[in-house]
Amino acid sequence: MINFPGDLHEEFFMAIGEPVAPGTTAFAPMSAPDVPKIVATAARFGIDIPPPPQA
Repeated sequence: MINFPGDLHEEFFMAIGEPVAPGTTAFAPMSAPDVPKIVATAARFGIDIPPPPQA
């Protein structure tokens, strides 16, 4: 995904992201995305995430 200029949705990514532990650059193991949480958080920031066409 490209988001330019970056400040348009910066707060969304801060709200939905998972911080990396201080003093490390290692990411936690990935898990399945919480799609309802992502969609609800996006809506708070004026971002519309439509369902897939087949839904």
